[in-house]
Amino acid sequence: MLQRFIGVDKEGRVSINGDPKVLYSTMVFIRCHIIAGAKSGLLAPLTVGLRYSAVRRQFRNISGQKQETKLLDYQTQQMKLFPLVATMMAFSITSDMVVEKHSQLMEDITKQNFKLLDPLHHYTSGMKAVYTQDCMDG
Repeated sequence: MLQRFIGVDKEGRVSINGDPKVLYSTMVFIRCHIIAGAKSGLLAPLTVGLRYSAVRRQFRNISGQKQETKLLDYQTQQMKLFPLVATMMAFSITSDMVVEKHSQLMEDITKQNFKLLDPLHHYTSGMKAVYTQDCMDG
């Protein structure tokens, strides 16, 4: 896969062709896509939950109305769904920014400028862990 950057001869010796920092950019690329995927992984079930809560009616009101109350009108349902909406919005904004920064990094690498690599490497490491955990919890 990365034969243009790493070579292995017949005796098994490994040689690096080019700057080893380029290999880190591949790792950052994978993390960027995991982060962007976490947004989609949370968006789909959240959409289903919100739509169901907006349509489903249950339990009669104390005030004697004949129409049942929407699930989304209950405070406990809001306490479950609204923080997830906020999390998904934060994921969306930050994942778009990270993908944009990675594109800028790839342009800079062609000019032998690796200034963005270190911060992006650290940010994506933490974001990947937090985003995937929050996505699973949601």
